[in-house]
Amino acid sequence: SMFGGNSYQGRHRTFTGATSRMWAGTMFDKVVGVDLNRASFVDTLSLPEYCRGTSAITAIAVNGPLIATVVRGVGALMWDRRGYPQEQIVATFHSHFECKADAAEEQSSCIDLEDYALWMSNPGDPGVSVFDIRKVFGPS
Repeated sequence: SMFGGNSYQGRHRTFTGATSRMWAGTMFDKVVGVDLNRASFVDTLSLPEYCRGTSAITAIAVNGPLIATVVRGVGALMWDRRGYPQEQIVATFHSHFECKADAAEEQSSCIDLEDYALWMSNPGDPGVSVFDIRKVFGPS
């Protein structure tokens, strides 16, 4: 399972204790947000049609209202929960490296989401891809 977390509420990030929301990738082509204080599902983000069935969520990163996930064979998908419809993906990022056929299927990708950059590395990549996310919508 892939997990990410933050305590984003509304338009401001809060730091009033431990992470209150955890994000998890499911086998049902969804990324779900779980409120840890209430032990309930509070958000569901669906992968687009072209990702369904054959792709796997291999990593998740969260930074405030931004949620990014790496989908095997597709790249990184990003949602912005500030002002877009919840299911709308605001950006897709593809690795700068060629896909290696001999990369181990069971290995996960690595992703990090900062205020201005998305970092991604996939199994078999000889390095890390860095994307300037300010070009998409501005800083978070």
